[in-house]
Amino acid sequence: MIEKKISIIIPVYNCEKYLDRTLSSVINQTYKNLEIILVNDCSQDNSLSICQNYAEKDERIKLINLSQNEGASNARNIGIKEARGEYIQFVDSDDYLELNACERLLEGIDNSDLVISGFKESGIIETKFSNKEEKKYNLKEDYCTFFELVKNRQIHNVWNKLYLKSKITSGFDKKITIGEDVLFNLNYLKNCKDVFVIKDVLYNYDYTNLNSIMHTKNRETQELLDYWDEIYKFCEGYFVGKGYIKSLNGTFIKAIMAQIMNLSLKEKKGYKNYRKIFLSLRKLPQVKEAFKNYSQNVFINKSWLQVKLLFVTFKLKLTLPFYIFTKYRNKRLEGK
Repeated sequence: MIEKKISIIIPVYNCEKYLDRTLSSVINQTYKNLEIILVNDCSQDNSLSICQNYAEKDERIKLINLSQNEGASNARNIGIKEARGEYIQFVDSDDYLELNACERLLEGIDNSDLVISGFKESGIIETKFSNKEEKKYNLKEDYCTFFELVKNRQIHNVWNKLYLKSKITSGFDKKITIGEDVLFNLNYLKNCKDVFVIKDVLYNYDYTNLNSIMHTKNRETQELLDYWDEIYKFCEGYFVGKGYIKSLNGTFIKAIMAQIMNLSLKEKKGYKNYRKIFLSLRKLPQVKEAFKNYSQNVFINKSWLQVKLLFVTFKLKLTLPFYIFTKYRNKRLEGK
């Protein structure tokens, strides 16, 4: 029996500190029929040299050295174009796989078009995002499961999944700087019938490398709104019926709350300027419309009480309690 090949695409940018760990986790997979595509996006550190050393030792590695830095989306698109495997997998150059990741993902893709695994997020705070059960879904007819996956951050990224190359008809949009993974996944889902979800935590996401491709982004409000406009369009054309709208509106409100927190963390604003940001986003027509018909189920998690209090302060435009909670949250993220 001929084993099918998985093409693993790894964009590389200024990650010399983490790259050995990443590549070691890939070349030592229990499943061996791999094509490993390293796309060096003009790294300024020793990343290229590390890639060259690995490529000399492992014939499965194909190294592509770009002459101009254009970001992760461009690097991934080049990787997809060069890939010769039946399946596509993505890994970021500062993260790493469990050694049985490829094997388990491949087992799950039989009779399905996409496999999604759990993952672990590591940094100052370590969090596992695992799925409750191992099951096949038709998400087009099951919006509740789709938004459960969204709430558990299983749709947000491309690196905890295995794709069929034949069903990738749209690459990553190079013009956008946020949400490119989500939009890639939504475009892919249009070509899918069944999605298989496995419980195993197979991917380790490390967000401590501030120099990586994935940490050099600015999240502007208008870009965020444009991104959500695309998500609303997708849901309208994808799901059967209109039952999804409450969950979608609730998820949008949650994203706007996160935007306020992210802006405050990035810009370290005092209360006066923070209040201005809060009110400008809370008064957006899109937010007002979402509050007319929403579901709070998208907020329910292990920290449900804290999140509910935060949600209420946002709904009632109580800027000071929201500000205090955000300051506390940001100190935790910074490890203070």
